[in-house]
Amino acid sequence: MAQRVARSSTGAMDDVPTWARQALAAGELGHADRDDRAYAMLTAIARAPAGTVPAVFRVRAPRRAAYRFLQHDGFSWRDVAAAQQRATARRARDVRDDYLVGVVDGSSLAHTDKQGDDGVGPIGSYSVGGRGIKTSMALLMTAAGIELGVGALALWARPVTPLQTPHDRRALSDKESRWWIELPAATRAALDAEGVKTRLWWQFDREADMWPVLADAAASQDWVTVRQSYDRVLAARDSDRAVRSALKVDAALETTPPAGVLTLSVRPGRGRTARLARLVVTVLHVGVRLSTSWSHAHVGDVGLTVVRAREEGTCPPGEAPLDWTLWTTAPATTFAEAVRVVRTYALRFRVEGVHLGWKSGCCAAEDAQLESFEALAKWSVLLLTVAVHRESLLHRSRVEPELPADVAFDRDTINAALLLYREHRTDGPAMGTIPTLGRLVTLIAELGGYTGKSSGGPPGLKTFGRGMDHVEVAATVLRLQRRGSDPPT
Repeated sequence: MAQRVARSSTGAMDDVPTWARQALAAGELGHADRDDRAYAMLTAIARAPAGTVPAVFRVRAPRRAAYRFLQHDGFSWRDVAAAQQRATARRARDVRDDYLVGVVDGSSLAHTDKQGDDGVGPIGSYSVGGRGIKTSMALLMTAAGIELGVGALALWARPVTPLQTPHDRRALSDKESRWWIELPAATRAALDAEGVKTRLWWQFDREADMWPVLADAAASQDWVTVRQSYDRVLAARDSDRAVRSALKVDAALETTPPAGVLTLSVRPGRGRTARLARLVVTVLHVGVRLSTSWSHAHVGDVGLTVVRAREEGTCPPGEAPLDWTLWTTAPATTFAEAVRVVRTYALRFRVEGVHLGWKSGCCAAEDAQLESFEALAKWSVLLLTVAVHRESLLHRSRVEPELPADVAFDRDTINAALLLYREHRTDGPAMGTIPTLGRLVTLIAELGGYTGKSSGGPPGLKTFGRGMDHVEVAATVLRLQRRGSDPPT
C-alpha cells in the first residue's frame, strides 16, 4: 500500500538554499568552497531557471564565479552527478511505499558546435549531422509517480565516425544499450549505501526488449517491466516441440481469455486526445526462449508474465489505440495485480516531462553556449536537478492537491504569488493565509497564461514556469525588504 511521502523526501524546502543543499547531498567536490559554489549555483538556477549562464547570473561577480566552477579541472561532472545520486537515495529513506518505481530512458542534448571543438559528438543519425551530448538517466519515483530524483546518470559523446563492427556483433559493454542494465545496478548500489532496502520496480520501453535485459531481469530481486518489441518464441516447456518454432507469445495471447477490463485516464499529448481509455487486459504466464539477434543462438529460457492491455471502443477516429504488451517479473496472478502492472508502466511517461523541462522547457539545457564537454556536462547536471524538482512539484500538486502549499514553497514565494494574483483578481486567497498546494500551483500558472481551456488538463511546465518567472522577481523584492533593505520612497 502506497503511503504519503514525508515532506523532506520530495525536495520540499523551507527556503531555496536549504533545498539546494539537500538536492546535492554531501557534494564532496574536493573543497568546501567548491561545494558552497555548487549550492549557490543550484539556488540561483532554481529561482530563475534558464539554459545559459548569463541568463541565470546577471551580475558580473557570481557569473564569473559560475564560469570558474564549470571550467575547473579539479573535479568532473561525475562528482556533481554522484552528489545528486546520493541526495536521491537519501530522499528514498523517507518513503514508506512497498516499492519505488524506476524509469530508465535515453535522450540527447543538442549543442551548436560550429568549430567542432567543444568535445560533443554526433546525435541522431550520422547522416543528419546533428551534434550534442547523449544521455541516459534512471529516474526514481514513489509508487504514486512523484519524482524523488535521478538515481543514476550517464552522459557521453559519440565517436565522430561510426564503429566498423556491426551493432549486433558487438559485446554489450560496447553498446549504448548497456545502460539498461548498468543504471539500475548503480541506482540499487546507491540505495544500499544509504540503507534503503525497498524493492525497485523498473519500467523500460521497447528499446530494452533484448535478451541480456530480460535475462538480467529474471535473475534480479527487483522487479522489471519491459514493453514488448519482439514476438518471442515460447520455451520448450510451454509448447509441443514439433510446433514450438511456430508458436509465439502473440499467438498464445490471442487464444487466452481476457482477465478483465481496466479504465485508464489518458493525458493529452502529440497525436493523443485526453480520454478515459477502456483497456481489455489479458494475462499469460510463459517460458520464453532467448536467443542472440545475429546468430540466433539459444542462450537460455526465462519465465515471465505477459500482460497485454489493448484499447477497445474509446479511441478517437484517426488515432492509434493504446496497445501495450508488457513482459514483467512482478506478480500478476490476480486481475488486481495485472492492473497494477499496467498502471505502473503508465508512470514511465513521467520521464518525458522531465526531459521536456530539462532540454527545452524551463531549464533549456540545449541553449547552453559553453565550449567544453565537461563544462556542458556539469551545467546540464545542475539544470537536470531543477527540472526534476519542477516536474515533481507539478505532479505532487495533482495527486496531493489538498496539502498546504508550504510543503513546497517558502513564505516569500507564497506572499509574492498572492500579491501578483490580487492585482488582477479579487477572488484569490487572503494575504497571510497558506493556500493548498493545488490552488497555489494553479494560481501561479494563471499568472503565466494558463486558462485550462486549451488542454482541459492541469497546469503544465510552460505556463507554470512563466508564472514562476514573475513570482520569483516579486519574492526577491520581499526577501530584500524583510532583510532590512529600505524600500524606495
